[in-house]
Amino acid sequence: MDIDEGAIDDPGGRKWDVRLFPANDARAEKENKKKQKQEQAKEEQLQEDMDKVTKVIGNLEKPSPASIIRDLAKISTQRTNVALYELSAEGLIKSEELKAGNGHKCSHYSPIEEMAGHDGTQRNTVESLHNSTTAG
Repeated sequence: MDIDEGAIDDPGGRKWDVRLFPANDARAEKENKKKQKQEQAKEEQLQEDMDKVTKVIGNLEKPSPASIIRDLAKISTQRTNVALYELSAEGLIKSEELKAGNGHKCSHYSPIEEMAGHDGTQRNTVESLHNSTTAG
């Protein structure tokens, strides 16, 4: 059951609109809203993680492994990996296989630099990404 009481100052006075629908429909609608809210929270968390990772990568002086980025961003391994994957897929960071401190090769991440303007100066696209993701 869904009841819309209206407001006292509504033209014609207060109204009482009552809708009846099966309990299964009400439960399904409630579950649907819950799932939508969870999905929205996941998307917001991913965007926040991407912003953190972007900021860390933009501040690093050399390509760095995910573990360094994770520690500096202060987020979990799984969330760091998802953020790195999304940023790589969007072409906003690059990954290259380099030797780590232990001598084993692993992915190291760095910002993608591109030529900007006609004067040949370089700019960091990660900074541009960070500005564009926080603006929207």
